[in-house]
Amino acid sequence: MTHGGDDRGAQRTARSPWAIDLLGVLAALLLTLLAVLHLLSTQRSWLLFFDGDSVILPLFERSLQAGQPFEWAMSTTVFLIEIPVYLVLAFLTANPFDALTVNAILNFVALYALIRLIAGLSLPGRGRRFVVAVSLVTFAVPLAATLLESTTNADSFELFSLLATTTYYYPTVLALLAAAWLLARLVARDAPTETAPSVAPDASDGPARPAPPNASSASAASGHRVALLVALGILTVVSVTSNPLYGVWTAAPAVVTLLGLAGLGRIPWRTALVPAIILIAGCFGGVLLRKPLAPYLSMDPANYLHIGDILTPLRFYGAAIADMFSRPTGVIELVLLSALGSVTLVAGMAALRMPQLPLRRQLLFLLAAVTVLAVAIGSVLVGTNATRYLQPLAFAPLLVVPALTGLGLDSLRHRRQTARRRPGLFARPANTTARRARAAETVSAHDHVATTTKQRPAALGLLLVVLLLGGIVGTGSAVAASVSRAHLPGAACLEGWLAGRTLTGAGQFWAIRGLKTYGAPNVHLLQIDEYLNARPWMVNLADYDGGRVSYLVLDDRSAWGEELVDTLGAPRANISCGTYTILDYEGTAGEKVLTRHVAESGAAQREQRGFAQKSDG
Repeated sequence: MTHGGDDRGAQRTARSPWAIDLLGVLAALLLTLLAVLHLLSTQRSWLLFFDGDSVILPLFERSLQAGQPFEWAMSTTVFLIEIPVYLVLAFLTANPFDALTVNAILNFVALYALIRLIAGLSLPGRGRRFVVAVSLVTFAVPLAATLLESTTNADSFELFSLLATTTYYYPTVLALLAAAWLLARLVARDAPTETAPSVAPDASDGPARPAPPNASSASAASGHRVALLVALGILTVVSVTSNPLYGVWTAAPAVVTLLGLAGLGRIPWRTALVPAIILIAGCFGGVLLRKPLAPYLSMDPANYLHIGDILTPLRFYGAAIADMFSRPTGVIELVLLSALGSVTLVAGMAALRMPQLPLRRQLLFLLAAVTVLAVAIGSVLVGTNATRYLQPLAFAPLLVVPALTGLGLDSLRHRRQTARRRPGLFARPANTTARRARAAETVSAHDHVATTTKQRPAALGLLLVVLLLGGIVGTGSAVAASVSRAHLPGAACLEGWLAGRTLTGAGQFWAIRGLKTYGAPNVHLLQIDEYLNARPWMVNLADYDGGRVSYLVLDDRSAWGEELVDTLGAPRANISCGTYTILDYEGTAGEKVLTRHVAESGAAQREQRGFAQKSDG
């Protein structure tokens, strides 16, 4: 038996499904703006705009505008996704600060979109409004955590705000969630035991109750399955080509999860093996595609592995945890991370012990748990010492939150329905007058619902306008905040000292990259190491053109001491610029020594990668 109110609600939602989801997107945008504005108003903004790693994309764009040859030496990451996204935003915005700010906003909105897809698949049988509401509640978790993060330290356990950066693997984080959604869709379509309840058309992004078998429906189902498998393969190849972390964060846990479900008899082996083979083949395909890109990579991913060195990561992560305990917001975030991890592991255990759960939920629960365990334990076993590799501990639990919310609310709904029915099981109208009174109340209620239904479009439209205006104002505020803070401390000092002269300087990674990115056109800086040699790390080697190098830029992290004077001699002048110092060697013997070191090492790097021959040709 269907209640009339439910039918009317389904019809209203079916008439305007786009409006409900548009409301969700606008609400997510407003929440995102709050988080981004917080980052811009704290020291965390340094990580977005000025950190040595964070300026790779603005440097790339500046190199393109200068017409330099493409001789880039990246890290182990190729930035296949990050580069085109940023270049489009840079074209549409006025300066790097605007582009980086909008990029941060888009990253969080993309996270919401994936959460919405996962929620729609995890909550079959629930209306679109409910699914959007659950998606927003889930989305609020990482945003609330972002509001707790405010330091400049990229190696802290402030993991959620790393999604706002353009350097620390945001496409790989989003690919983790996208792959989970694709796998859950495949399991739901392939497994013969998986059935979807009969619901309103808007209620789920998952499959509806299957129609009677016929050639047309079988062909459509086969086409959908092929499309999902192709999407999974493309996602895997592109992700691994750009960043091999995808294989560790997503592909390996997914293969283990699929084979585990098949071994438990929850899904047919064919359902598990086909996507597992595609994941493995996609990883190998990505590795093969990286081979021609070897000249543009500065390090083999295997160099990050220090298997057997367990004490180093334990000490590193222990120090990072102690640092979080030094401030109240850090304690709260550690509690949140621990809670998310614990809930994820409990959900994984529940999936193992409760075969009656829908298979899509079993897969999401187990995949999240396996990912959390693999990353937490694996990062110690392989000897890594950077917290950015632990981002799945923050984002993999988002696969579980919507489903758990749905289970809890389903249980609550069942209890309420049971409580309502008990008093009236044997009640009957006392007389005809009571029946007529009840009928009159029903007619009145229907009239009220009809009036309310007419008012809903106007109210919905007003809410859409308010959210849209709020989004526009909030975006403007975020951009304005980025511009107001978009200054590199001490940059004017270097520009003032140059006084329009076109001199080339050099410095170490952390000292010069912000100045190199945001300096005036006459600021030319080369990246060198502690031995005064060219350092090929996220820089265009075309910079090392053999020209004179007349000054050095040093900061408190520059690994130089008295040996610098022994090598170059005393500088002509020392210019203090607050956070850094300029050593002027123009016209001295040190200028010749410095120029020779940089020119010879830069030429050797270019020749080793085959760039010198291309330039000569």
